[in-house]
Amino acid sequence: MPEHFMVLIHVIAAIILIGPVMVATSQFPKAAQAAHNGDELARGRAQSLHSITKAYGLWSLLVPLIGFGALFTVDGALKNYFIHTGILLTVIGWGILFFVIVPKQRTLIADLNLLDEADDIEPDEVPPAQWDKTPGMLNMFSGIFNALWVITAILMFFRP
Repeated sequence: MPEHFMVLIHVIAAIILIGPVMVATSQFPKAAQAAHNGDELARGRAQSLHSITKAYGLWSLLVPLIGFGALFTVDGALKNYFIHTGILLTVIGWGILFFVIVPKQRTLIADLNLLDEADDIEPDEVPPAQWDKTPGMLNMFSGIFNALWVITAILMFFRP
């Protein structure tokens, strides 16, 4: 029973905490581009999506903590290379999120003059935005980030 409970909590945490990040990273480039083109409503969307990416991205770090609890309660899980591969893909995904997606979003948000106090960075400390490249790069890296999570879910639950 405890092994199923930990796995259930891990899955629920993944859905609640990682799902919003996947959606926010996917929708941000379009909202930021629209805001850059003068759409006032898109300015609020872009700022909200950036905030969701940062906040839920940090909170989603709870998922592996719960996952490690599940890993040690499920018999044979430590010997399962599918789970180890999923963990590796997760680490790569968070690397993409925290070292590529969030900084590129911050660059666009700073260029739109939408940085808030929580960003704790001065607008002149952010590199200049490249509106011809950055939204496309964000689309690409968001797709990779989301694909890594889908592959991880498949590896965790549909193994031979």
